[in-house]
Amino acid sequence: MRSEDVLAWGKTQNPCPASPRSVFAIGEHCPNLNRELAMNYMAVVSLVPCSFGGKRQVTGVWWCGSERRSYLFWFGDGWSENVWFAFVRE
Repeated sequence: MRSEDVLAWGKTQNPCPASPRSVFAIGEHCPNLNRELAMNYMAVVSLVPCSFGGKRQVTGVWWCGSERRSYLFWFGDGWSENVWFAFVRE
């Protein structure tokens, strides 16, 4: 799945992409989210684009086993089934 496809789906459901700050809050307040969802590896991504060095990127938090980190992902990359996207309702 591509970022554009996820954003198009979001428009049909009426939520907005969550801010990077909201995604970081998920990582902070849910440090064991991957275990609670029975997933060894997973990521939660904000599709609000940001630019570093002229490249379009998005922020996210990922979990792998007991490890948790924040990360910059490329907006144009395809996404696997281990990636969750954060949306909020206005």
